[in-house]
Amino acid sequence: MEIKVRHPKSNKEMTLQWDCPTDLDALVKRFGKEVIANHAIAALRVAVQGIARGAMGGDKAKSPREIQQMITDYKPGIRVRGKTPQEKISETFSKMSPEQKKELLRRLSAA
Repeated sequence: MEIKVRHPKSNKEMTLQWDCPTDLDALVKRFGKEVIANHAIAALRVAVQGIARGAMGGDKAKSPREIQQMITDYKPGIRVRGKTPQEKISETFSKMSPEQKKELLRRLSAA
């Protein structure tokens, strides 16, 4: 497994290699059932907190009852990596007309 790390204050970056099992049985065999359960519970707690925080704020804030129902109904899934900002820009740019591309490039080069 490749793990990228960046220190927020110094901006130092590095990439590490870590031999981490990729299935539950192998994880339990290597680290033990209690360790894996504790890490899973911690990760689930963070996920639930994120859902609740997202529902509490903004223009479409939900009531405590609605948030509780969201959490009651929550079932974790497999996270799919989102697109990077560069991928989003490239995708949008490829859908633009030649005139729109030309205008955007003109504006960007003037900035």
